[in-house]
Amino acid sequence: GFIVHWLWFKKALEEAIPEYLKFGSSLTETRQQQLRNLKRKMDFHMNSIERTLFDNVGNTSSLSLKTWKHGGHPLVPAKASHWNAIQLLRNCATSYSLFPENKFGLVSIVSEANEVIELSELVRDYHPSLFIGIEEKLELLAALCMAHWSTTDEMRGETRPDTLFYDCTEAQSMLSTKLENTRAEFVTKINAMKIDTQIKTVENEMDIERLEKLKSESFKLETAGREDDIKESLLERFALIQTSQFAEFWCVHEECRIIGQLSKLIVLSSGSDSLQENICSLLPSLKNFIDVVVRQTFWAMADLRPYQTLLWACDGLHSGERLEYLLRCIVPQMMFVASQHVWCNSFNDLQVISDGLVCPSLWNSESKTTSRKQGPSTS
Repeated sequence: GFIVHWLWFKKALEEAIPEYLKFGSSLTETRQQQLRNLKRKMDFHMNSIERTLFDNVGNTSSLSLKTWKHGGHPLVPAKASHWNAIQLLRNCATSYSLFPENKFGLVSIVSEANEVIELSELVRDYHPSLFIGIEEKLELLAALCMAHWSTTDEMRGETRPDTLFYDCTEAQSMLSTKLENTRAEFVTKINAMKIDTQIKTVENEMDIERLEKLKSESFKLETAGREDDIKESLLERFALIQTSQFAEFWCVHEECRIIGQLSKLIVLSSGSDSLQENICSLLPSLKNFIDVVVRQTFWAMADLRPYQTLLWACDGLHSGERLEYLLRCIVPQMMFVASQHVWCNSFNDLQVISDGLVCPSLWNSESKTTSRKQGPSTS
């Protein structure tokens, strides 16, 4: 991934520097000399990176086998459309997370600027954590795994023939459409609960008691031939969010333990016939870890992608050599994600999730005193 971005960055610099020097021709001789010195320093640093990456040749056409083998080809799709499809899937998966890095990461912890997650804000933002279920999360995880399975070389091309006709771009489009429809349905339910008192209708001429009764009844909607209590659904979801701190604490520790076991196997069982057997012995704990994360936490499904890929590879009874190659590709990804979970989570700051239930205003009224009511505390 770094090689691809470096090539893009280098190309942009090579196009921008001549224009910058051309602009500097109108400056004084001293200033022009300073610009030339800066260009020489930049060329020196760029050539140093090139020599490190490309086996001291300095030519992008002669990538070193080692760098490309472990840092490029196995992890990077060959087609730009596949790259875009995977990135869009990852964006969908990240949008489900309650604790994005930009809001709850290390910088926020140090600056003590963490936001507080409240039910009213989640409802007002139509956050996916309120309407995305386990089925949708598993579909998103499977789509991410299939996209990597069919477009990258993590399995040394062994899975490529089986996924020859799998179109990850079409799969991404279908899944995104399904998630958008789910969101639209949720938005419709929330909007159906609102009462706009500013519209001149017969209903809006009713007295307060009748309106309160109508507001209570409007929580219940008829969907797909059954009664769906959206209020109860929201309370259950936020209760799960409030208790997810316990599950996430366990998941972070279990994640580090699994990575430690896999790293130990790479070192001690490399080239050994027992590698496959030793990895398969970890499958029960790996399956349990994935199940707990999916059902009881609000992690982005993209964080589970390497674990699910390893699970598929073990279930497919691939050889120890293939599994070792796969581990060397995905364990660094696991370690990177685990380091994020250590800093960006729901338990470093136990006050990050509100202990009360405050719903957003469901009344469109000029009266501010009745627009919001404090619900019962869950503490």
